Amino acid sequence: MLQGINDQTVKTMGFTMLTVINGNQSSESEFHVVPTNFPIIGDGILGKPFLTENQIVIDVGKGEITSTLNDVTTIPARCETIIPVDVSDLQIQEHQSILVYAQNINNEIICGNILNQVKNHQILISIINPTETQIVVPIPKLTDLSHEIINEESIKHFVSTNKVTKNEQNRIQLLKNLLKTDHMNLEEKLSIEELCSEFSDIFFLEGDKITCTDAVYHEIRTPGTTQPIYQRPYRLPYSQKEEIDNQIEKLEKDGIIGPSDSPWNAPLLVVPKKIDDSGEQKYRVVVDFRKLNNLTVGDAFPMPDVNTILDQLGNAKYFSCLDMASGYHQIPMRPDDRQKTGFSTEKGHFEFNRMCFGLKGAPATFQRLMNQVLIGLNGVKSFVYLDDVIVIGTSIKDHENNLRDVFKRFRKYRLQLQPLKCQFLSKEVSYLGHLITDEGIKPDPKKISCVANYCTPTNAKELKSFLGLIGYYRKFIKDFSKISKPLTSLLKKDQQFIWTDACEDAFQTFRTILTKEPILQFPDFSRPFNITTDASNCAIGGILSQGNIGSDLPISYASRTLNKAEINYNTTEKELLAIIWSVKQFRPYIYGRKFNIITDHKPLSWMFGVKDPGARLTRWRLLLEEYDYSVIYKPGVQNTNADALSRIAVYTTTEITPQSTNSEYQQFLEEISQRVIINNNVTETAGNLFDAADEYTLGHCVSQDFCMKKGIGLEFRRKYSQIKQLKNQNKQVTEIASLQVNGKTILYLITKEKHWQKSSNEKMFLTLKNLRTFCDTNKIKKLALPKESCGTDQLDWSEIRTMIRFHFKGSETKILLFIDDTYTEEDKYKIIEEFHNSPLRGHQGISRTIKRIKQQHTWKGLKKDVQHFISSCQSCQRNKTVKQPMVITTTSSKPFERIFLDIVGPITTSKKGNNYILTLQDDLTKFSAAYPLVSHDANSVSKAFVEGFVCQHGIPESILTDCGTEFMGKIFAACCKLLQIDKLHTTPYHPQSNGGLERSHQTLAAYLRHYVDKHLDDWDDYVPYAMFVYNTTVHTTTKYQPYELIYGFPASIPHTLSRTPQPRYNYDDYVFELKQKLQESHKQTRENILLSKEKSKETYDQNRHEINFNVGDRVWIKNHQPKGKLSPKWLGPYLVTQLEDNENVIIQKERKEVKIHRNELKLCFP
Repeated sequence: MLQGINDQTVKTMGFTMLTVINGNQSSESEFHVVPTNFPIIGDGILGKPFLTENQIVIDVGKGEITSTLNDVTTIPARCETIIPVDVSDLQIQEHQSILVYAQNINNEIICGNILNQVKNHQILISIINPTETQIVVPIPKLTDLSHEIINEESIKHFVSTNKVTKNEQNRIQLLKNLLKTDHMNLEEKLSIEELCSEFSDIFFLEGDKITCTDAVYHEIRTPGTTQPIYQRPYRLPYSQKEEIDNQIEKLEKDGIIGPSDSPWNAPLLVVPKKIDDSGEQKYRVVVDFRKLNNLTVGDAFPMPDVNTILDQLGNAKYFSCLDMASGYHQIPMRPDDRQKTGFSTEKGHFEFNRMCFGLKGAPATFQRLMNQVLIGLNGVKSFVYLDDVIVIGTSIKDHENNLRDVFKRFRKYRLQLQPLKCQFLSKEVSYLGHLITDEGIKPDPKKISCVANYCTPTNAKELKSFLGLIGYYRKFIKDFSKISKPLTSLLKKDQQFIWTDACEDAFQTFRTILTKEPILQFPDFSRPFNITTDASNCAIGGILSQGNIGSDLPISYASRTLNKAEINYNTTEKELLAIIWSVKQFRPYIYGRKFNIITDHKPLSWMFGVKDPGARLTRWRLLLEEYDYSVIYKPGVQNTNADALSRIAVYTTTEITPQSTNSEYQQFLEEISQRVIINNNVTETAGNLFDAADEYTLGHCVSQDFCMKKGIGLEFRRKYSQIKQLKNQNKQVTEIASLQVNGKTILYLITKEKHWQKSSNEKMFLTLKNLRTFCDTNKIKKLALPKESCGTDQLDWSEIRTMIRFHFKGSETKILLFIDDTYTEEDKYKIIEEFHNSPLRGHQGISRTIKRIKQQHTWKGLKKDVQHFISSCQSCQRNKTVKQPMVITTTSSKPFERIFLDIVGPITTSKKGNNYILTLQDDLTKFSAAYPLVSHDANSVSKAFVEGFVCQHGIPESILTDCGTEFMGKIFAACCKLLQIDKLHTTPYHPQSNGGLERSHQTLAAYLRHYVDKHLDDWDDYVPYAMFVYNTTVHTTTKYQPYELIYGFPASIPHTLSRTPQPRYNYDDYVFELKQKLQESHKQTRENILLSKEKSKETYDQNRHEINFNVGDRVWIKNHQPKGKLSPKWLGPYLVTQLEDNENVIIQKERKEVKIHRNELKLCFP
């Protein structure tokens, strides 16, 4: 509200901030917005507050106003402003070049480097406000700034030396070779290479001297009474002496360190870096600054809000991630603090001139630098979180311009990038723990992969581990007890462990729950994080979560197996490894923030208490120095979530690793890695095992439950069916059971407990060892074994064969291995044909056919052969249905942009002679109308449409109808042409394109059934009432009444008439508010419709696979007019001649071309 000169108030529409410029002065002021019919004519009025604040003097005679304030300018927070400075009193000639150097104007404002010419007695200067608040400062005079008058000769001389030398050409070519451009097309590649070549000086190449900025300095704040700390150097291996000397020499050559006489000294060591894309192992000299850090006062420089960054990244299409070359080493140390970084080697005593790794407050200093470097660009063209810099763009040109602006800043502040680690012009990048794509922000699938791939438990111990993981979150899972009942029943006393379909369903349900809301959460960077870790004998695991411990919900999961060396770690070292690895995995979330480490061990206090640690422990504790964390102990019985993850990775790895500490198996692995095992007593042959000579003893692998239902196991059971006798021998896993049948010895190698479990390489190793002992004891001279048997088909046959050669070396037993199947291609075809085409098989699907075949036959590639046979089966193609994914249709952006028309009827003839209803629905608002008709010919339909709709609501832009004759004829087409309406129609037998209107027919019919009389001839009297009910009911998709979306307010019905009407100021206010409300509701409606379509598509597309058609394909067409229930479901095949953008396909049907929707088609296989 404004107060006028007569003390009356004036209602305004709001206010805005505008910049008022008066000469060299500018200021931000608040202006109120009034309607265009405001009684005072003019572009604006300066009120008393403005005149007072700016000390305005009005000269009526000259018609001028002036300010008695000094020349000032307002600089927004974290922005750079270019302002003119008057030099008319300095007698500087026009067009004279002046260089203004970078300098501090005061404690808050910076003047940037700038070179420009005098024009109209003025030059331009750059003023930067790096603070978080808007600042008003006096405009400086040139005489107050450090500057230099530049003559033209020096500029020309400078330009003449700026030529591309041969060395520069070589440098540019080397840079191009390092850039990652494989994902780009030629145009994109040339664009990026040209831009990087232009700024080749900001890329660090091998042999370069690392640059150093002067924008910020790293300061080590310690209390004034602090005494220098001296620590004795660590004892380091002699083998690292040369590496240390080389690193120190290079650091000193690059100016990163220098000689020192400092009384401070910290111990030094060398740690390996992560191997980069070059594959070369590199090292880094690091210093243990833990004691210095304990004395250092922390830096409270605020970290960016990650959620805000992610929200702003959503609209970009192209991304480039930049990586600094030794980013810390590009920041200088404050001279007075250099001595605190002292360290010693055999070559002497040194101190750091640049900021180094391991110093407290280093992340805050780095963030301060990047904020200053990218001021004005950060949050608009780029985003930075510590050392993670991402440049965005909505188009390739926009992205290139943004990248150029960022490169200019890096050049200005003398910063360098690592080209091998930079990722340019990508449409999908991993940033801050999320996948940033041109479609929006997505969670990184890596954070749930270890849970999504959790293997099915094979025994009670593994099941308890999984239930421990899911049980930790049971309070957040509805019907937890009901879902888990099949699993918990397996743990009852004396209960046999049999994995049923119900167990599998419960397991899959829990696995899905763990990887979706409400369990899996998005991170909230305003709250502290928890990292819960655990280690087992074979794997390590970690969970990132938020919330109170005990009720914290997961954000990301991680786990991996231990390698051969890590398996030999002691328990404490494994627990420490789990912490270090988990912290590294979750670094994008926790770096620069306080977090909790939750463990069921107490290794950290032990680790930091060791006075002379080995290189491994020293490296680990130094890795944690750059983080701010607290350690919380949680007993193992409460640590079931991370405990489960540390026990699943061993089943998901594809590497052959020892699964216990069995020394013999480890020796075997080491031996085969060094040499090839040769044994002439082991030979291979093709053929059927049962065709082996009578002198051969036969053997094969089985499970402890002796369940032999397929393949060669089934043949053994048929020939030597004495299962009861085998079970009575009570043999355990890895032991050998035997039978004497008709004078022939039959051996059963027990490799696993249950037939549905997966065997392991170690169990197979121990089983074959026992087989050798059995053969030696029983003096078995010849033994025949099949390649394919229970357990061996799940393992690497080459390693099993090597195990056999290894164990039977020097044995008197000769082994004959039957490795090849005896089925010819013709045999395979006949078997599949019999099991699929036979009337007793019934053309069943792929999985059922495979199961049936495996009951009697098996061979390598069986699944592939069956898939090919069934996909080519003409009868299956002709008679089986196929569903393709739903295609989301476009949604209108305003009312009556597109409307749908359809005809309902014929209906019972009414008293007025009506037999049909013309129905209509708006695409956006779902506003519907219905007009009873005597006939549905084109004249009647056109007349009802024009008089009923056009005369009431105006002309729509387009109309979508089905292929009815009333809509496809010339009359209706002429009507649309006259009204300039774009007429569209759906493809035959595809009512989904007009689905909303089809559903409204159901509502209309349901209403009429309630009110028509018993003769059913007064239905047309109730049609208007039915449509009123429909239009005043909240639509499930839009979440609004169709009536409200058209008129701007809900319809008045009897119970609302008694309400007191809300006051309106005037017609202008009413129109303004109505327009604003309609715009907001239309926008929200469109979003609701799109969301509903997405949900419908997700539901519809379950278990459906998209089929892509190409010109020249042969396809089947769905048969919509079968002559009986036994008629084929598909007709054809026909040839595809053309593809359209709107999901329609043109096919050659007999002698004419027909347009068909892709959902009505399926591919024909040869």
